[in-house]
Amino acid sequence: MSPVLSIQAQEDSGRAWAAREGYLVRKVWIDNLSAWSDVERPEFDKALAAVLEGEVPALWCAYLDRFTRKGIDDIGPILGKARVIFDYDGLDSSNERDACGCALETEFADGDWTETAPHRDTGQ
Repeated sequence: MSPVLSIQAQEDSGRAWAAREGYLVRKVWIDNLSAWSDVERPEFDKALAAVLEGEVPALWCAYLDRFTRKGIDDIGPILGKARVIFDYDGLDSSNERDACGCALETEFADGDWTETAPHRDTGQ
């Protein structure tokens, strides 16, 4: 199980990752909102646009379920097109091998995985 990190600890971890990987932190986007609900997340939208438009070469996120719990709708646009690191999940959206894992994890993160994996509901 991943440690629960405060927003500041997540930022510190992201900055440490950037330094190790040779990235310069240009902007920090923080939405202290649910990744599950239909609440507007303006900072999320800005970060997503920045990485998809090439304004930044990569985004770092502590946990995939902090990025989104809405399934493929949110994660789909970045898979194979932009680099988002989900550190504690060990996933990189630009890595072909990890793209499937990103998609599956977001489907399970919504908490209603019985619809996407009904065999798990029966224990079989």
